[in-house]
Amino acid sequence: SVLITQLSQEELYRIVEENAALARDGQPDKQKLVVVSVSPQSRASIAAKYGLSAKETALKLVAFLKGLGVHHVFDTTFSREFSLVESAREFVRRYRDSSTPGAMPMLTSACPGWVCYAEKTHGSFVLPYISTTKSPQQVMGSLVKDYFAKSLGKSPEQVYHVAVMPCFDKKLE
Repeated sequence: SVLITQLSQEELYRIVEENAALARDGQPDKQKLVVVSVSPQSRASIAAKYGLSAKETALKLVAFLKGLGVHHVFDTTFSREFSLVESAREFVRRYRDSSTPGAMPMLTSACPGWVCYAEKTHGSFVLPYISTTKSPQQVMGSLVKDYFAKSLGKSPEQVYHVAVMPCFDKKLE
């Protein structure tokens, strides 16, 4: 429950307020870089709820988040592509090694709830078959905290990354 509590909108507001206080105190170099990644499914749900187009929704979300004090807003579509390419590579490797126990079939899901269920209910029987490829959310987290942070001269600790995802189980990641 501690993890879930730390991953709430109140935590985001706290970081944004701390950044504003640091800016007022003349210490902008101590601010956290706030990055929000939004999944296409979340945008689609918001668009459907408010009768907006996908483009209108993206523009309004970016404006809203930047108005709160978020520095960068990213779409997770490209991290999904990374994940799919890596899943394909893993599948080809496993297929070529199919004589090795546990290589095939390859079970994969971007849903942490499914993975947790499979691990808890089927344990060692299913573990060798579960794909080791990172989910799109995990890929995005790695890109933001490592590649993007380094490109801006920041350490991962200086980056506060928020992922807007369609499912509560994503908080497990």
